[in-house]
Amino acid sequence: MKLASLLVLILAFGGGVGYAEIGETEAQCEALHGVPVSTFAAGQRSYTPYEVINFIKDGYKINSHFKDGKLSGLAFLKVDGSEINTDEINALLQENLDGNTWKEGAPDSTTRTWIRSDGARAFYSLDHRFLAIMGKEEAAGPVTKHT
Repeated sequence: MKLASLLVLILAFGGGVGYAEIGETEAQCEALHGVPVSTFAAGQRSYTPYEVINFIKDGYKINSHFKDGKLSGLAFLKVDGSEINTDEINALLQENLDGNTWKEGAPDSTTRTWIRSDGARAFYSLDHRFLAIMGKEEAAGPVTKHT
């Protein structure tokens, strides 16, 4: 009985639940990431037409894009400005499988890219050290890289 109770606690408080997934609501993101550190209305940020809510969790600044109240894209940057290593990138991509698989494309000198089997996309900027994960709809639109 004690083992079963421990398992329930682990699953309820962080056993495999780390970061929000594309399609989740603002409330679900706040439940996972905590209180937002900043919020911008749709169109206020030059790089996206979507509402942007920023969080800080586990040493990452999480830049979250919302369309119609649903998470449409995420960008992860380390608060200290350091590089996100390959293991960390893979773990963040695994958080956003949604029953699909990621396939890495050919990297160039500044960017690594992935496409998910349902059309979602991700890229890691080697210059700016952030990982962006975009749902199908956001990935289909024009993308402006952060500067």
